[in-house]
Amino acid sequence: MNNSPLNLILAAIYSSVTLTLLVHSSAHAAAPDQSVKPAHAGTVNGASRLPAQEGLILISQKRFKEAETHFRKLLEQSPRSPAYLNNHALALVGLEQFEAALDDLTEAIKIAPNDPSLYANRGDVFRMVHFNKRALLDYTKVIALDPKAVRGYKSRGAVLNALHEYKKAAEDYTALTLIDRPNAALYLDNRSYCNKMSGQSGQALEDMNLAVNIAPNLPAVYMDRAALLMDSGNFSAASNDYDKALALNPKLKSALLERAGCNLKLQAYDKALVDCDAAAKLSPDANEAALLLRLSAAAFLGKASYQQSAELASRSLDVIATAEALLIRAKALYKLGQFNQAVHDCDRLIQQPLAVSAQARILRAECLEKLASKDRALASSGRVSP
Repeated sequence: MNNSPLNLILAAIYSSVTLTLLVHSSAHAAAPDQSVKPAHAGTVNGASRLPAQEGLILISQKRFKEAETHFRKLLEQSPRSPAYLNNHALALVGLEQFEAALDDLTEAIKIAPNDPSLYANRGDVFRMVHFNKRALLDYTKVIALDPKAVRGYKSRGAVLNALHEYKKAAEDYTALTLIDRPNAALYLDNRSYCNKMSGQSGQALEDMNLAVNIAPNLPAVYMDRAALLMDSGNFSAASNDYDKALALNPKLKSALLERAGCNLKLQAYDKALVDCDAAAKLSPDANEAALLLRLSAAAFLGKASYQQSAELASRSLDVIATAEALLIRAKALYKLGQFNQAVHDCDRLIQQPLAVSAQARILRAECLEKLASKDRALASSGRVSP
């Protein structure tokens, strides 16, 4: 749950509460069309603490119910405060009361229609409820109000990606490389993904080369370039990039597991096993555990250690059942001469995506041929197949 899309967007919203929304200004009640102005808070650790700060502290502590009550009471006193409406909405988001949060933010926008933060927050809530086209309108408004709004471009780029508008998303990431230069490598990385999804693999690789040149000490850029190189079949170059990422951070589980997969492609089975062992020592979660067991099973299959391969594939399946692990086990069982069990696994794989099911059909046919040959041999000797 901690890494769910909902929680990731929640984190973005809570971290984006700007100074313009920290405290209530009585000017909003008298001048509804005036945008929210920055306000300075009182002493947090001393005797003076402004009312809105109390609620924001509750939100930061994820005490959403208390925060909702706090801002609701403030709104009873100042119902036309965009800041209170916004912060009440944030508390409601924490309670997953999205429709009510949208109502609050829409009301705040009516009162302060020139505040980009309000549109950005409402856009984030629209994203949570999968109203991406509505979110897109809000993020576009953010950019119209503030052409250098990093949050607006980042959020709109993410929504455009979700809508498969990759070329438009790439334009937003291009803008970000100019607006937010210190993070240009990350935006080039995002643009690379957009170009890849648009079928422009060459441009995607050029973006990653630029990202590596700009941020040579960032492991992520080497990993993402390695992924592109893997897609193009350049496994040796990909392996070099994984080496660089791990030289910068030897405890990157994802890099260890991806390099293990790369080593399998290079038939460097012992190196793959070393990476899997290293990843296993870094407290992998269930998905990572299933993956490292599957990669280990594939490595032992390549080393012709079929019994170990079958056992590891079974352990991977016990953690999380995947078609890839099932296919590895079927291949190992075939090599072990356990044709009936291999056929059983192949039967389960027939309904899987084409690449897996095609291999399963071929392997199944080979198993059946082996079984038929065995039956013929038994028949000719006058014995009956068990």
